[in-house]
Amino acid sequence: MKTTWIIATAILALVFPKTYQVAPSATSTVIVPPASNLGQTEVREYVAEQAKLAGINVPHALWVIHHESQDGQKLYRDDGNSLGYFQVSTIYQPQVGKECSLSLPCSTAFFISSVKKGNINWWTTFKYRCKWFPKDNPPECK
Repeated sequence: MKTTWIIATAILALVFPKTYQVAPSATSTVIVPPASNLGQTEVREYVAEQAKLAGINVPHALWVIHHESQDGQKLYRDDGNSLGYFQVSTIYQPQVGKECSLSLPCSTAFFISSVKKGNINWWTTFKYRCKWFPKDNPPECK
């Protein structure tokens, strides 16, 4: 029975892939250029604006984007097991996929959705920020 459920879930995930809603662009003042032209400033501005629109903690979002991909400058890590702006794990979050992970709007939407569900600690650079990066003045550390 359990195997049938797992197979059915996997088939449904392929047939109906999960999508992540990006905050309305009509209210956004940040224009997202093609990925190959994104600089660190544009990445940070976009993430900050989306975090603010979504009502999540902006310094937390900026911490994660900076410490995971150096604001979009290092999109491939962990021997290819972590991808994109937020270094989404291909092992633990395979439903996100490579295309979404490498898309700033899509990966930001996934990050925001995850944070709103209480999962910011999926990003170990945030979870262990006080221990691993004390010299970077991490948010909310004593």
